[in-house]
Amino acid sequence: MSDSLKGVGAMVLCCSLWGVSALYFAALRHVPVGEVLSHRMLWSGLFLSAVVALSPRLRRELPELFTRRTGTRIIASAALITCNWGLYVWAVQIGRATDASLGYYIFPLLAAFLGYLLFGERFTRWQKLAIGCALLAVVILTLGLGRLPWIAVALASTFALYGVVKKTLKVSSFLSVTAEIWLVSPFAAAYLAWRWGGGKLVAGSLPDMGMLMLSVVFTGLPLIFLSYASQRVNYATLGLLQYMNPTLQAAVAVLLLHEPFGPVQAVAFGLIWLGVALFASDVLVQRRRRAAVIAPG
Repeated sequence: MSDSLKGVGAMVLCCSLWGVSALYFAALRHVPVGEVLSHRMLWSGLFLSAVVALSPRLRRELPELFTRRTGTRIIASAALITCNWGLYVWAVQIGRATDASLGYYIFPLLAAFLGYLLFGERFTRWQKLAIGCALLAVVILTLGLGRLPWIAVALASTFALYGVVKKTLKVSSFLSVTAEIWLVSPFAAAYLAWRWGGGKLVAGSLPDMGMLMLSVVFTGLPLIFLSYASQRVNYATLGLLQYMNPTLQAAVAVLLLHEPFGPVQAVAFGLIWLGVALFASDVLVQRRRRAAVIAPG
């Protein structure tokens, strides 16, 4: 099996785990979001620390984390990813996993818009149309449901801003995520200790603890697969495969968690899928054109 095919397989595993994670978090509805998120940080931190300890390449990058420039950006990215993860868990627990999946569909289009604003990147007309589809979908949901789909907007915004911060970091994505979890873990431990000391800890039984330890499967393990895939698969293919995540999230929300999906949601998701198709197709076309220019002869 070629390295490229192995990379695709790793990315499929990564997106599959993220895509079905709503089932896991739905099973923990009786545990407050703060406890779920704290355990997610602590157990993932232990797992990722072990991976870093076993990797000479990652250990060589560690000193870069302690520079002033990198440190301030890690603080910002840690705050954003904590908000994003916490909001996603909360959305699943209150029966809004469909909104969460919409947010992760909107994210790449919003990320492209931020690239235009902050990094001077330019859109093609097809990319403009794709972003227009996303905006129209949000308007339709707002008018049709009588409320702004703020969970989707907030998830897309925090993740897109997170990507902006990550773009300015020189360390590997895997190591920066590990550093973010290291930074947040003391607060997570303090929160759980406070809950326990006040007799408010909900997840104190062995079954609950076992379930919470499994959060590594939906946090740390996908990052391993993502890191492996990013070294073996070209960026365009990697980006397209990531759409598996919100697609699976939406399917799980509607088919397995039985969340409502009426005509308004159908029209909005149709527009989002159209926007994603236009955007992804244009990215592939632009990539092929650049490859044709670079190719000899």
